[in-house]
Amino acid sequence: MWEQNAAQALEEIDGVICYAENQNLGFTIPYTIKGATKRCVPDFLVRLDDGRGRSDPVNLILEVWDKRDGKIGQMKQTMAETARTLWIPAINNSGEQGTWGVIEICDPWDLVDSVRMMVATRRREEHYEVQQ
Repeated sequence: MWEQNAAQALEEIDGVICYAENQNLGFTIPYTIKGATKRCVPDFLVRLDDGRGRSDPVNLILEVWDKRDGKIGQMKQTMAETARTLWIPAINNSGEQGTWGVIEICDPWDLVDSVRMMVATRRREEHYEVQQ
């Protein structure tokens, strides 16, 4: 149900170029939890025009989870943190697969505002970097 609500919200965001539920796509993020290496299948992959134009989109790994999910929530949170601190910097530094980001949504009804906030933050950071 959460994923269905998230898909509906993605339809409402003007900058979304396309998205796919990451089911049977083979896209996984490796992570380690309590010493065990695992692979997580993120919920969605989203291509988003973040203001740089459709020819230079940001690719988002979108993870939807309920804070009450217990072990599943902990696993998703760990995967998202690993993606944010290790996978995203590595893929972005390679320069071969475009720009990537990760966003966690704990309330699919808040997805539209969360994506808009992420885009605004990226624009401020980009502006700041250009001004330096």
